[in-house]
This record gives sequence, C-alpha cells and structure tokens, in this order.
Amino acid sequence: MKPMINAVIPFAEAVDAYERVNRGDLKGLGILFSYDQKTTVQRRVRGYLKSPRPVVPAAPRSRVRLGVIGCGNYGSSMLLPHLANREDVELVEVATATAMSAANAQRKFGFRQMSTSYHDLLHDDEIDAVMILTRHSSHASMVAQALRAGKAVFVEKPLAVNDDQLAQVIEAVEETGNSRLMVGFNRRFAPLMLELKKMWGAVRGPLALRYNVNAGMLDATSWYGQTATEGSRFIGEGCHFIDTISWWLGRDPSEIMASNTSDDPDNLATSLYYADGSVAQLSYLTQGDSKYPKEIFEVFGQGRVARLMNFQSAELWQGGKCLKRKSWNLDKGQKNEMASFIEAVKRGDTMPIPLDSLVATTQATFAAMRSAVARRIEAVASPRVQPAMAAEPDFDLPAHDHEGLTETTS
Repeated sequence: MKPMINAVIPFAEAVDAYERVNRGDLKGLGILFSYDQKTTVQRRVRGYLKSPRPVVPAAPRSRVRLGVIGCGNYGSSMLLPHLANREDVELVEVATATAMSAANAQRKFGFRQMSTSYHDLLHDDEIDAVMILTRHSSHASMVAQALRAGKAVFVEKPLAVNDDQLAQVIEAVEETGNSRLMVGFNRRFAPLMLELKKMWGAVRGPLALRYNVNAGMLDATSWYGQTATEGSRFIGEGCHFIDTISWWLGRDPSEIMASNTSDDPDNLATSLYYADGSVAQLSYLTQGDSKYPKEIFEVFGQGRVARLMNFQSAELWQGGKCLKRKSWNLDKGQKNEMASFIEAVKRGDTMPIPLDSLVATTQATFAAMRSAVARRIEAVASPRVQPAMAAEPDFDLPAHDHEGLTETTS
C-alpha cells in the first residue's frame, strides 16, 4: 500500500489538513492520519446530545436513575420505549459493545451519556438501578457485579445458563445481602393473563395445566444457536413459561421430566410436578407451522377451564358458560413489567418476583436439560438463597390497559 500513501499527518492537524486539501495545497491519492499511541481512550461520553436531558434534583425515591447495559432489538423495541417518557425515570447512561449502537440508543431514548464499557456505569453513584440486556452468557456475571455495586438490577431472561453461573449470583446475594433482583419474566404481567387469573379467583390445587409454545425453527444465523456458550433455547426461553405456570399455582416445581425428538434437541416436551399434586405439561415445539398461534395456555380444575390464546383472547369456562375477554393488541406484559420494577425501586421494596422463585425457575430449566439426556425424572433443587421476602404485591392494571377488552357470556 505504500505507493498509494502520499502523506501521514498527526490527527491533531486534521482540520488544517482538510483545509489544505480544499485549497489544493495538499494533493495525493492517499492521506493518512496518525494517532498518539499514548492517548487514553475515553469510553464514556457525556453531553453528547445537543439538548441533553436535564438533571432534576428529586426527593428520595421519587425518581429512578437508570443505567442500561446492552441495547439490542428486544430492549430498544419492547422495554426502553416504556421508560423513555416516564417522569419518574432518568435514563443516565447506556453502555454497549460498540460506540455506534450506544450513540443510536442515546439519540433515540435521551440517555444523558453513553459508553462502550459497563464497568464505570456499575460504580457510578448517580445510578440507582441497572438494566442488563446483553447476550445470555453474560447475564450472571454482570448481575453479580451489579449486586455487589449496590444496585437494584433488572436482567432479561435467563438469569444464568448453567449451575456455575447461577452460583455466582447466589454468592453475590449472600455476600452483600442485596437481593434487589428482577428477571424479565414478563408473561405474568400481561394484561389478559392478569385478567384471566382474576376471573379464576382463588387457586386451589391440584390443577392440571398445559402450555403449548409454537417456537418455530431457529434462523441459521441466530446467536441463539450458539448453545455451547449461550445455553440451549429452552434455558433461554423455557424459563418464561415455567415462571408463568409457577406464578399461576403460587408455588415452584419440585420435579421435572423432559424428552425431545431425536432430530432436534430443542423440540422439547416437559412435565412439571408440584408439591400440591398439580401437574403442568409444557411443550416447547420447533417444528410446527409458523402461522399457528405461538402460545396457548390452559388450566383445568376446580370445575373450571381457563384458556389464553396468544395473549389476544382469554376464556373462562364454568357452570356450562364461557366468559370471554378479547384484545386486538398483542401485549405480553412488558409495559406492566417495567412499571412494576420501577415502582419497587422507588419504594425501596422487595422485587415483584421473589428471589427464591427466580432461582427455582432457573434450576428447573437445568433439570429439564438433564432429564432430556438421562430420560428420567429430575429433582428441582431447592433454592439456596431464601432471604426474608414480603408477599408478592398485587399488580393493579392501569385503566387504559383494559381498553379493547370485551365480555360475552354464552
């Protein structure tokens, strides 16, 4: 390449170099800028926005100052839009692997500053809570670091992809006493799911539940297929559905049996057993038709049948009649999930999902993988961490979340 290089100019003289090119004083096919090798890279950028979000002094717990690590498609489309315009949330900093994605997130949502290193974010006294929206394999380590830094933490599912990673999180809680942790199990916050459980009333086991998930085939280029590092698809997504079943029953599974088809280890049929005698069949299916509804949730017992069809319609059958709820807007609960997390941080209260349930759900996904290999029932280990927890708070739906719901009796 040397014959193409006509000049090498220190970067500090870049403006002058462009002016010389414009005047015709500096000519050539290739002109390079050289950088000072001793310069320290500045990974945190403040005041990047032309009109940065003002820092407003707030009364204690009236406002949550938030730092976000990672900002991929899911976080930027399904989570952050519900936080960007909240008066009680200040988006302080976003940290991503590349400066371009951090800058895009900053411009889109109004973060005060951006970074390509999350470590400084974790130890920033101006940040109260951290959201971790990175790839699965990084979750546990970042959660442990954030808990040790004294932050409240929201992490997208899964909490961990193996036993060693889960142990890191448990150790951090035990060492610090900081159990302010929430995992993105949003289904339990979905408006129609909440409405259906309210229609059902008090849950008395044993019940039989069925959850069919038409997950579909995985795109060949998806990082979800990197199971050696990111964990199986069931560990990454199955925790969603186990959490929903356990939330409905008000208890965690004690045993699990799973089996998959010989041609696809992700095509998994799972039975979950609960101490009250309840049984749940969870089918995570990868080989169905893509146009079929993705999720169908059903509950049988107490002389009733409850059915949720893809978070767009809900039915409760009782006494020979069907009570229906419908919504044309598919809502899997992300808005309510974010509101619940922010309110818990503001109050300084326990997180919306008890810590022992987060651990049990994660351990259940590991047990399912072991069961599929061994072809036998596996016990779900009892959570090793059970700090004193208040009862799970009831989540009241905002009035506007009932819009579009209709009721018919047949």
